[in-house]
Amino acid sequence: MEGIYFYWVSWLAWAFYTFISKKTTQRTWLSMSILIVIICMPQHVKMGDLNISLGIIFGLLILSYMCFHYRPGKLLYLFILTTFLASAYTAFDIFTIYDPVVLFIAHPIYLAGISFIFAFFLLGTIKDRLIAALLGLIQGECFSGIVRFWLVGKAEIGRMLFWDAFAYVVIAFLVVGLIKYVLDTAFRLLQPQTNQSSVPASSWPLITSRRQLKQLQRQQSIKIDAQ
Repeated sequence: MEGIYFYWVSWLAWAFYTFISKKTTQRTWLSMSILIVIICMPQHVKMGDLNISLGIIFGLLILSYMCFHYRPGKLLYLFILTTFLASAYTAFDIFTIYDPVVLFIAHPIYLAGISFIFAFFLLGTIKDRLIAALLGLIQGECFSGIVRFWLVGKAEIGRMLFWDAFAYVVIAFLVVGLIKYVLDTAFRLLQPQTNQSSVPASSWPLITSRRQLKQLQRQQSIKIDAQ
């Protein structure tokens, strides 16, 4: 049953961007990219006894393209972060070969947890954190595959358990994003009730920013002091 969670998450994401999301160019590219990753995931490129999933190659290209607009300093920071993340992924994955007793829960949950914790506490926006976590996962799977190939002489890069870890990371950040959206919405709904109480109702439609709201409040306080 390895890989089943990735299939569920990827097909749900594809259905959302194809049929529910607003019709934009970004939506079209996202839906096409998800579909291509699903198609390429079970396909492999063989290099002797080393099998490389086409899906992991295409996923790496997509995530790298999404980082093109980053500043050089941010790219360097992202590279250092994903390298540390990939090293932690590789170390734990190789450790389980020699001592599998540590796996008292599913292996992909450990790998996803490592990526989620590293990315969540070291980057700013949810999008940047997700990109860093997924890039670190892919790099870690590549490093781990090379080490396993060196140790055993046979390995696969892009295993089904890796794709489950990929899906777990996406689910974790979706939950975090949903919680943040709910809290921001609640804050926006409560904020006008406290700020607009001292502003005339006729002025509410004209308020388009917090700066204008503060200016109106300041003007009112000046008028009251003058009287």
